[in-house]
Amino acid sequence: MSNNPFDSPWTQGNDQSAPGTYPSETVPPGQGYPAAPAPGQPYGAQAPGQPYQAAPGQAGGYGSYPEASYQGMAPAHQGGYAANPYEYAPQSQTQNTMAIVSLVAGIAGFVILPLISSIVAIITGNKAKKEIAQTGQQGLGMAKAGTILGWIGVAFTILGIILVIIFVVVIGASSVTYR
Repeated sequence: MSNNPFDSPWTQGNDQSAPGTYPSETVPPGQGYPAAPAPGQPYGAQAPGQPYQAAPGQAGGYGSYPEASYQGMAPAHQGGYAANPYEYAPQSQTQNTMAIVSLVAGIAGFVILPLISSIVAIITGNKAKKEIAQTGQQGLGMAKAGTILGWIGVAFTILGIILVIIFVVVIGASSVTYR
């Protein structure tokens, strides 16, 4: 018996007690809580390559899943968890670096350096589209977006310069002269 006043009859006694029973009521081995998983194995998982085993009192288990017959591939499914749908995805092609530079420069044309970044976006976007057509790399959408953002940035810069000139002329013409 423990001296801890918070211990209850359900937490005291031997390890064979089932939940909700007093320590004097023992449960035969293998009939309480399930055994803890082996170290390194997730709780509830089957050992790799082993067929699924039903819990005691349930219908019989299923057979193991068939092994993959493709060269260089691991089995399609192991253990008690669902298969990862992205596990055998083919290697994707590389992104075109000029397309990434074009998109970044197009965005920077609105934030950091309006005219310079926009011109860089237009030039690198057009180069990227040519490279993508020759090599088949990915990134055509980024190249187009960078080119479009570059042209929009150039248009906004020119529009801004025209508005500043008009503003200076209007303010200069309406200035008050002092005598």
